[in-house]
Amino acid sequence: MTIEEKIKQLGIKRILIADDTKENLDAAKEYFDNKVAKYGVSFTYVLSEESAKKEIKEAFDSGEKFDLVVWDFI
Repeated sequence: MTIEEKIKQLGIKRILIADDTKENLDAAKEYFDNKVAKYGVSFTYVLSEESAKKEIKEAFDSGEKFDLVVWDFI
């Protein structure tokens, strides 16, 4: 099963992608926007830990939490 099929099967609709390297984030954006968005998934992309935390808090406070967070901060 491909990642695209698995996301669809799980009913994932909102994903936050966080990476502090612009090139990595651009590559993720190109892939997910072209391969996964067609399944009705919306993406938020951020370049910093602070932005990721802010997006997660705002999503939680609004009742529209992310279904998946991909976080590349070590």
